[in-house]
Amino acid sequence: LNALVGNIGLIILLIGTTLVTYCMLYQYPSTSSFDTHWLSHGFCVTNPETTWINSHALSFYADAVLAMIIAHLYTTAQTTPAKSDATATPPLQAAMLRGAIMGVFGHGAGHLYLGLHPQGMDLRFRPNNDDILISCASTAVTVMAFAAIFQGTMPLSSSQRLFL
Repeated sequence: LNALVGNIGLIILLIGTTLVTYCMLYQYPSTSSFDTHWLSHGFCVTNPETTWINSHALSFYADAVLAMIIAHLYTTAQTTPAKSDATATPPLQAAMLRGAIMGVFGHGAGHLYLGLHPQGMDLRFRPNNDDILISCASTAVTVMAFAAIFQGTMPLSSSQRLFL
């Protein structure tokens, strides 16, 4: 049953990745489906003219605080002696807490990058354009943010399996 659930999750992930790749390669979403404000920022961004109080930066602040709370919960669970086996932290729960720390923080770091460097939803690699460095940096940050999220939500999976 666990293998079936995992396979269904991987199929959903593959379908989602395929749809996002299609949208990025063929310049969708377009103005026929989305307004220009959403396309220029990639999200519904509040205060887009500011750097430190736009909604991307606020997402980073919230995720950083939440990561610290999760780190505290993890540390407390690891250092507090259990009164019995029934109250001990199960290994899977401890692994999920440990992984969630970087997963939540990585998500926030991705939003912070978007808040500091807004460029909308077009993250395609375009070597003939003047913005090759921006394109490469955006792709690298996106990959690292998703890597942190995947590693955090699937802490018992090997890194090699997650990134292939």
